[in-house]
Amino acid sequence: MAAASFHGYVIGHARRVWRDLAMARSPVTLLTCGVLVVVFAVQLLEAMRLGTTVQSLTGYLFYARPRFAWPLAFFLHRDAAHVGGNLLLIAFLGRLAEPNFSTRSYAAFFVGVAITSVSGGFLAIALFDRGPVVAYGASGLGFALAGYSLQYLRGIDRPVLRGGATSSLSSAEWLAVIVGLAAVFTVALDVGTGPFFDAYWLNGAHAVGLVVGLLVGWYAPPSRHPSV
Repeated sequence: MAAASFHGYVIGHARRVWRDLAMARSPVTLLTCGVLVVVFAVQLLEAMRLGTTVQSLTGYLFYARPRFAWPLAFFLHRDAAHVGGNLLLIAFLGRLAEPNFSTRSYAAFFVGVAITSVSGGFLAIALFDRGPVVAYGASGLGFALAGYSLQYLRGIDRPVLRGGATSSLSSAEWLAVIVGLAAVFTVALDVGTGPFFDAYWLNGAHAVGLVVGLLVGWYAPPSRHPSV
């Protein structure tokens, strides 16, 4: 009986999350995900043609064609798991967050995160390694959206904090908050466990993305909920 009840609880919340996301208007998020898929497909096909791995091909691009690779660094990925995880984060959190922005301001947020997170990834390695540096991937945006998602907590009614009322957050927002907390834990664990002052001490893209998302969420908090 308890198992059936838990199953029903999970299915009910999953349906509400799907409904919230289906209602959201997010052209920039959808375009970003589409470009990531297309770019990775090109990487994969070219790697197959050359008989190598996507990671090896991508690393080679930065050494042989840096003027081509660096402008595309945000969209490049090392393998299917890398791009798949980023797509999942960006599609979920971006579709939930974008309606809180105008299309222009969200596009500016995206461009700002893309530049600062790739730069952060580069600097985190370059500060401790004099050799050639490679930094790429869209994970900075995923962590920025995770940091932004923590601001949904500001939408909780005050009585809820005292245990006297039901939360005003949707199921999708609660799930986004959990992802945001996981992102904070991941970055903190990365920073706190070392190897200290090493080229691979921390993932600069994750750390910078998280900080940018937290700052944007603090100064421009979510203005509406998908459940409204």
